Amino acid sequence: HRPDRAARLLARAVRARGCAAVRLQPAVAACPNSPGLAGRTPARFGRGFRRTTNDEPRDASVVTSSEVLAIIPARGGSKGVPGKNIRPLGGRPLLAWTIAAAQTAATRMRVVVSTDADDIAAVALQSGAEVPMRRPPELAQDDTAGVEPILHAVEWLDREEGYRPELVIVLQPTSPLRTGEDIDAALRVLREHGAGAVVSVAPTPHHPAWMKRVTSDGELVDAFPSADVLTVRQRLVPIYVINGAIYLVARDVLVQRRSLYAAKTYAYLMPFVGFRSRRARPDTSEDVGECHTLIGRA
Repeated sequence: HRPDRAARLLARAVRARGCAAVRLQPAVAACPNSPGLAGRTPARFGRGFRRTTNDEPRDASVVTSSEVLAIIPARGGSKGVPGKNIRPLGGRPLLAWTIAAAQTAATRMRVVVSTDADDIAAVALQSGAEVPMRRPPELAQDDTAGVEPILHAVEWLDREEGYRPELVIVLQPTSPLRTGEDIDAALRVLREHGAGAVVSVAPTPHHPAWMKRVTSDGELVDAFPSADVLTVRQRLVPIYVINGAIYLVARDVLVQRRSLYAAKTYAYLMPFVGFRSRRARPDTSEDVGECHTLIGRA
């Protein structure tokens, strides 16, 4: 079916599954068509690849003079789901959903994919992102800290291009239901609070006050003994979980603290959709199946 129809179906599914209680901003944005990949040769790494300028009208109330760099970390070698980052989902590669979200945001930004794999670079370029550098193998391991590839990309761009954006936004490709409007909303939270960082969160369906653990002899005990357990669900203090969809941080904070978190970090609340709060993270084959279900349910 046509890509614009697919976007409308996705939007309808998101609206149907949203959580109005914590929804601060609209959560629907159309995604552009993703170019076909058949017959394409693997992409080369290096300087000179730039996405074309999108001259479509933008919401002037959102666009500012702030320079925003979107970094999408997408390494190869996924063990849970081989080829996860470019696996087809709803008619396009998983990675293409996140690139499209960055491109459809009202805030203009430079979109860079950090990867160590040629096939991922090919999809990134064909979807309109940049791949100006290759991620070193040592930063593409299972135990690599999440901030390290981000710092590598930011410092490479500074060293090789003299490029220093004011803000860096990290968009993991495993959040295909995150939209351009989510990105704009997170930026508004940062600007309204004068914050050094904003991270997307969602209400957890499993409150810690109800969590238990089982001892070696089978006894059921409180997982958090110090928690003030209440039997009335409505009286529990709301608890949120980081859903991994958006990490927004001032470049200076990122470089100085070597962290995606500032001394004071603010939250952007996203509604709960499916089992991952509009993240639908495809870490297993079962997760991939649910992603397809969420996108195609309408």
